[in-house]
Amino acid sequence: NQSNFKTIPCIFLSAKDSAVDIEKGLNAGADIYLTKPVQNRILLTQIKALLRREDHLKTQLTAYAPDKLSSFARDVHEIIQRHLGNPDLNVDFIAEALSMSSPSLYRKWKKEDMGTINQLITRLRFAEAISLVNEENLTISEAAFSVGFANYSYFSSAFKKVYGVSPKEYFDKN
Repeated sequence: NQSNFKTIPCIFLSAKDSAVDIEKGLNAGADIYLTKPVQNRILLTQIKALLRREDHLKTQLTAYAPDKLSSFARDVHEIIQRHLGNPDLNVDFIAEALSMSSPSLYRKWKKEDMGTINQLITRLRFAEAISLVNEENLTISEAAFSVGFANYSYFSSAFKKVYGVSPKEYFDKN
C-alpha cells in the first residue's frame, strides 16, 4: 500500500538528466531529483533541507488549531511543503495529488480565504530559501535551486517583487 510510504522523503539520484526523465522521477514521487555528478555538499544540503522541511511540517501541522485551518488547507499545505524542491510544483500538481481537477481545487481553495495557492507556494519557497542561506550557508543560487527555481534570474525577479529588493540586497542587509 503506497499510502504507508507517502510521508517518507525520497531523493532520486540519477545519471539521466533530460527534462522528461526528471519529470518522470518527480511525478513518480521524488521530493528531489538530482543528476550525477552531484557535489557532496549539495547532496548533504538537500538532505538536511528535506529533513528540516519534514520536521517543520510535523511541527506546523500539529501547532494548528482545528478551527484555524481546515483539513483541506492542511492537505494543500502539506503537499506544498513536501514538494518545495520540485520545479513542477503548481496548482495542477497539487490538484493531481489530491485527486481533483484544477478548477475544483481553485473553487475549494477560494473558500479558504488565504490568498491564491500560487502565492502560498511562492511564500513558502522564499521562506525556505531564506532559511537555507541563513542556516545552511548556501549561496543564493543554490538555495533558489533547492526550493524549485530552475532559473536564478526568475527567482531574483520574483523575490524582488515580494520583498522590494534583490536577494543579494536582502541578504546584505540581514
